[in-house]
Amino acid sequence: MPRRATCRELSPPAGNYRAVSPNNPDAFPLLVAFDLDYTLWDLWIDRKGDVVNQLVDRRGQQLSFYCEVPSILAELKHRRIHVAAASRTSSPELAREALGMLLLPADEGGDHVKAISYFNTLEIYPGSKLRHFREIHRKTGIPYDQMVYPLHIILSSLGVRGLGG
Repeated sequence: MPRRATCRELSPPAGNYRAVSPNNPDAFPLLVAFDLDYTLWDLWIDRKGDVVNQLVDRRGQQLSFYCEVPSILAELKHRRIHVAAASRTSSPELAREALGMLLLPADEGGDHVKAISYFNTLEIYPGSKLRHFREIHRKTGIPYDQMVYPLHIILSSLGVRGLGG
């Protein structure tokens, strides 16, 4: 049974949401911060054996982004939205290496570019999410209420809930 999710059309969430035009300056945050493990890819970053120039998890599965990630990162770059990585991984070197080895399509059909080039700020080290976001705020000056953090698990939000207000 394959463990990789396939891309499929998602239906809009149920609820009473206000439509905002993409041309509205308030339609997008100034910064989007991503966790890495189980947010951009579907594993805890790890390396197995002596495989050269290929990232695999501890079971030998090749590392790749979730299928939606390249288009999301491209859209954020196109809109000049600051992109940050905020990961508590215990393997920060491997996480940076993964971002440096994974390739994304370049603008206008050119060669591929390293995924790490899409990230403006990297806070990748063990510790608290509070520390990550304080550092991101200190480095960028972007207010907390203009940051979006897509969560892979709801427990991650417990450490950042008190920021910004």
